[in-house]
Amino acid sequence: MGLADNTERYDRLQRIVKDMIHQKLQVAKTISQQEKICVEATIIAIANIAPFFKQFEGHWPVHNIIGTYLLNAQTRLRKDLELEADIEMQVSGEERSEIGVNSEEESTKIRPRKTSSNLKRSVHFDSPVPEVKIYWKKKKAQGKVKTRIPSEEATTPPRKSILNKRKSEEPPAQEPPSKKRKKAKKPVPDPAPLAWSDLPPTCPTVYCEDPLPEMPVQHILSLFARHQHLISEVGPTGPRIAFSKLQICTALTQEKHRAKYIVNYESLPARIFKAEDLQDSSVWNNFLRDIDQKIFAFSRATSKMSFTYALYGRRCGYYGPKGEFVINSTLMRLFASKEEDLSFQLFDTLSTIVDKNPDSFDEYDETSDLISLKDFTSFILTPFAASVLIADDGGITFEEAVDVLDNSNNYGDMMQADLDDPVLDEIHRKNMCAIQQDQKISQPPHHSHRKLLSSFPEPPITPKIESKPSQIQSKPKMNATISLKDFAEPAPKAKNKNISEPKIGKSK
Repeated sequence: MGLADNTERYDRLQRIVKDMIHQKLQVAKTISQQEKICVEATIIAIANIAPFFKQFEGHWPVHNIIGTYLLNAQTRLRKDLELEADIEMQVSGEERSEIGVNSEEESTKIRPRKTSSNLKRSVHFDSPVPEVKIYWKKKKAQGKVKTRIPSEEATTPPRKSILNKRKSEEPPAQEPPSKKRKKAKKPVPDPAPLAWSDLPPTCPTVYCEDPLPEMPVQHILSLFARHQHLISEVGPTGPRIAFSKLQICTALTQEKHRAKYIVNYESLPARIFKAEDLQDSSVWNNFLRDIDQKIFAFSRATSKMSFTYALYGRRCGYYGPKGEFVINSTLMRLFASKEEDLSFQLFDTLSTIVDKNPDSFDEYDETSDLISLKDFTSFILTPFAASVLIADDGGITFEEAVDVLDNSNNYGDMMQADLDDPVLDEIHRKNMCAIQQDQKISQPPHHSHRKLLSSFPEPPITPKIESKPSQIQSKPKMNATISLKDFAEPAPKAKNKNISEPKIGKSK
């Protein structure tokens, strides 16, 4: 507080604080035992009387002085009470000795506890026993207490301590009882199995009417069996019945949402090869509307892997990376083989947006505004096919399936991320074998004026050099690659000029 050199003022402030303590607080209790409201009121009253304390934040010196004073006061009170109790026991012992009780301790006397003091004093006891005077002197380096005992008291036996006397009066301590061995509980028998037909049709929880799954689920069966066993023990209104019903309700909810996420990857290729889905105008219109806004911005990106939107947009919902792999592999087979005839509308659109550079067959051409067939299949067709499959799974519209795909992407990435699956390897092997057996692409309708797309993923083939490059081909070559010039409109034919048809080369 800054009063180290002004002890007079410090003592004066302490007296002010102590006076207010006796007026406002209970001296027999420490500051932690006082009521907080009373302590705060006392601190404020002291700060108003002594403005010196207002300069400190929260008047902390007042709080410290009050706490120290109350603690010392309680300690002094406890010591005083102990000394008084010892003296009372001494007096009661002397009265019993006069009557004849405890005659063996007649000549003994209880000595008071030694207290530290810097002044000499003598303690006298009024009793028939000769006086024993104890002199206290100021402490020195190694001060000793000098006692003067008359010669008559030389043979008096030493006084037993009061603690030994108390111990002698107390009953002997008893040994703690030995710990009883706990009996091993009998194992709770497993509840009797239930049949799926024995279960109620809906959830047993109040205000929940979710139906049970059509097919039996072992986890739900075990929960119902445990619930029946619990009812037989504690009754239908027992303390744990409500929690058991809640467990069943939670399991039914999880099973309800998980049912649509069960994927049969072996059936995906057959579902993708359905011709009616490819020729359905509503599906195709949805596809065109889905890719119309993002296909050109994506095709102009120099690096597809740096296009964050495309990387997130290529995911396949709850089918996960596994479904993306199977769908992409099946679409490659769809384009590279002629097992199914694609509609003219698909060829017409692909020939507009797909670019194949003769020099680099599968690499992206930075100078072109068109997208490669590989990227088109991976980033556009694969998520679109996944949306169609999701709509078929849940019996919902295409727009609702797109929402389900977006909401279940994280689930698919977490639950269907392991590509090390022999089922996937077998599906991909069959697709690649089908591509190698027939590498030709089915031809579009005859009224199409556009060239054929090169087979995918066949390596590049150098086209043959014609003797007359100015001639216009009336039929496409199966072994020739496609360039941007092939998509242009053909030049008008001369009326009096015959056009020879080149021979079609064999594919290697």
